[in-house]
Amino acid sequence: EDILMSQVTLPIRQMAKLRKAIPYALEDKLAADVEELHFAIGQRNQDINDVAIIEKQRLDQWLEPFDKHQVKPRAVVPDILSLPWKTEEWTVLQEDDRALVRTGQYAGFCCDRDNIETFLTAKLSDNVNPPSLIQDYLCGLGTALKLDEQAPEVKTQACGRSPLGIIAQGWHPQESLNLLQGSYNTQTDLAKILKPWRWAAIIFGLWIAAGFTQKIIERQQ
Repeated sequence: EDILMSQVTLPIRQMAKLRKAIPYALEDKLAADVEELHFAIGQRNQDINDVAIIEKQRLDQWLEPFDKHQVKPRAVVPDILSLPWKTEEWTVLQEDDRALVRTGQYAGFCCDRDNIETFLTAKLSDNVNPPSLIQDYLCGLGTALKLDEQAPEVKTQACGRSPLGIIAQGWHPQESLNLLQGSYNTQTDLAKILKPWRWAAIIFGLWIAAGFTQKIIERQQ
């Protein structure tokens, strides 16, 4: 509900320049000021870049409890990108009042449960390469999808009351989109802190190696 999945085409190879260009390339499609938004980059296919967009204030709210307890999360991942997914398949997870839909490795949407069939039908009609199968997971009091005859095959499975089991199956850290990028990347901050000490560490390592080498030579003598 809080994240917009989008794509942008930019012939830029350097990541630092790409991060600066993406917000203004998408500016006309966004209601909020780009300065108030955070842009996380996913897969890059030639000049096409998958992007997740979220308000900085909202992401800060999610991270606040962790900061309060001095915990540094390694990843914050959109829930739709944690659903199981395979090429040429879409995945739907229905809860009591909402539905999550994953339509690609870095694509998907969320809607209220009552309108899931309408949203899916519209999405299928706009898609050049529709899926061959729709995996439908029922969590809670949802009912199985009912699409028209021209729609892809639907395979319905029950998942009990909690969707966490399904999300746990589909989350692959190396293949997902981590929102903690740019100014939110704690690993980048650590690298910046350690960078001035890099040469000192190299010299110290060489000094240690030379000391061990001298000891070995003395022992052999």
